Amino acid sequence: MLSIFLVCIVFSLSCQQQPSTTFERSDEKLQVERSGETLQVEEIPADWQKIETEKFSFSIPPTMKNKNVQGIDSFIMEFGDSDLTLVIESGVYTPNAVSQLQKYEGRKEPITVDGENVELVSYDLNKPLGPSKKTVNADGSSESKKPEKNHVFSIYIPHKNEVVSVGNGAATSFEVMGQTLETGKIAKTIFHSIKFKQK
Repeated sequence: MLSIFLVCIVFSLSCQQQPSTTFERSDEKLQVERSGETLQVEEIPADWQKIETEKFSFSIPPTMKNKNVQGIDSFIMEFGDSDLTLVIESGVYTPNAVSQLQKYEGRKEPITVDGENVELVSYDLNKPLGPSKKTVNADGSSESKKPEKNHVFSIYIPHKNEVVSVGNGAATSFEVMGQTLETGKIAKTIFHSIKFKQK
């Protein structure tokens, strides 16, 4: 009789410890509740355009246009409008924006892109860590011109199956630059839309 009572107590406690998962849809985001935590996952707006390449696809706002740039040693694409610029580079010489944190105020945070955990690097081009270098402008002035799209958000994704030599592999970077901190929200939505065709 006592053993039956103990089994009932253990079963009751185990049921209470199971994490609950619920989904709430809204026009802008999907909220997922998991064990008391609320995670906000940005949805891709319906009017965004989907871009397809041989290696991956992604979505961007409808106002961003292809600048038709061409790289020499890397695959490069650039899209932009008056507020935002997106630069994509893929190849052996793809730069990792984490080095910019030695020059400008910024931070790193984890982000999941197509099921892979990568680092999101963000920094402000108008907030150098050291004294800014003055350059002579065309009109003879020496005031350094501050970039308009100073908020930068970048991810660097190594290609697992494309190692050229030891310690030298190919990668793809996506970098979004904008005028306001709202750029970060748009950048994350773009990054979450990325789907690789081969991993």
